[in-house]
Amino acid sequence: MSISEALDCCALVSIHEEMNPSKRRSMEDALRVVDGFAGNARHGFFGLYDGHGGREISAYLQENLHVTLENELAHVDNAGRTDVATCISRAFIVADMDCCELPAAENAGSTAAIALLRDEDNHRVLYAANVGDSRIVLCRNGTAERLTQDHKAELHSEAVRVCDSGGFVIHNRVSGVLAVSRSFGDSALKKWVIAHPYTSKSM
Repeated sequence: MSISEALDCCALVSIHEEMNPSKRRSMEDALRVVDGFAGNARHGFFGLYDGHGGREISAYLQENLHVTLENELAHVDNAGRTDVATCISRAFIVADMDCCELPAAENAGSTAAIALLRDEDNHRVLYAANVGDSRIVLCRNGTAERLTQDHKAELHSEAVRVCDSGGFVIHNRVSGVLAVSRSFGDSALKKWVIAHPYTSKSM
């Protein structure tokens, strides 16, 4: 899928999604772009979901995560608070709980990386968040800046977190099964494979 028409929320160069069925029997990735997010023409939502063990979880996120986030933002804004990062984290946790209700979630999951573009106090603000090894990179003045952090079992900090919560890592995989240490779904490993995201804010 390619998107090249103008968006209201930003000056768009291009959005491109490339799936190569010759490399895999099934495509488990999903993409969601919401121009005019939450009813504001200058807000935009961009989500990338990389499924594993099936497409059910990534497809659920494609249809629902932005809606969950919009609901969380409405609650925060109505309360007069502007902690968007906390709002994003709550949306991830709520969406993960919903994902784990799906029958496929026992053996299927998805990583996620989202970008949320907002107007705040006359400034353009970009929030990024991820779970798993999907990344967001911002290119500014010819320099690439990574806005997310990978969550993989091979990373010392993540291996320690998994072990401290009662799990184990073997061959750089949680329970010897999953290479990512955070994801949506994967309910059989949910005690250790959480969906609490890394978040960042750029201006």
